[in-house]
Amino acid sequence: MEILAGFFDSDTVFSGEKRSPERTVELYELEVCCVGRVRISIDGKMYECGENTVICAKPGQIRYSFLPFRNVYIKIKTDNKMIRSYLDALPDVMQLNSSGHFLKSFREMAMRYISPSRADELLLMGQVLVIIGELSKAASFAPDSRNMQMDEIITKALSYIEANFNKSPSLAEIAEHVKLSPIYFHNKFMNTTGITPHNYLLNRQITEAKRLLLETQLPVCTVAEMCGFSSQSYFNYTFKKLVGLPPLKYKRKMTEQYYI
Repeated sequence: MEILAGFFDSDTVFSGEKRSPERTVELYELEVCCVGRVRISIDGKMYECGENTVICAKPGQIRYSFLPFRNVYIKIKTDNKMIRSYLDALPDVMQLNSSGHFLKSFREMAMRYISPSRADELLLMGQVLVIIGELSKAASFAPDSRNMQMDEIITKALSYIEANFNKSPSLAEIAEHVKLSPIYFHNKFMNTTGITPHNYLLNRQITEAKRLLLETQLPVCTVAEMCGFSSQSYFNYTFKKLVGLPPLKYKRKMTEQYYI
């Protein structure tokens, strides 16, 4: 799965124009309007979108927008049949009671995408799966009951990891939380996300460690403990393997960039 995320402001691209050019959508496009209201056309049908609107355009559709238009977007390219089935089943435009949760999630992804590390790329993938699952629930659709159940399982597992990564839950504990056997859950998680539960957990822990190293003055041993590592030596080994630098050298390098 390939992901693009960012912020779009029509004034920087179509200054003075009243309408964007008609174009054919190439990737799955999920968008949340940032401010005001705008009219868009998808396959000849007009929609009025506001701050509580999520746009879900699919490959092959024809679309354009009346300007100005500001949004946060996620573009997705995937060959995964299950993920495609959920994206294809989403309405082109969804009016929600409140899109604030999605707007926050989209913004976090856009900020993370600006300069993604290897860990960020994996976390972006996890966030996209959670968003697709939540949009599917909001749309109240179920293209296949078996797929819907699995989507809920992966979403539940990702949420559990997010809430408990500092405790370094085992594969068995995560599998028990979603009521599957460890081997069955491991295979399904791998098939859906492209990575193992263990690697996803490690990358989430290292991302939090990077934040603590840059935003606090905590010693490395404390950062390791807060992120769920059993020892500082294992933390140092894992951090260097995923980031390319030991924790303190990473902190020094990132701090020195401020003066460049």
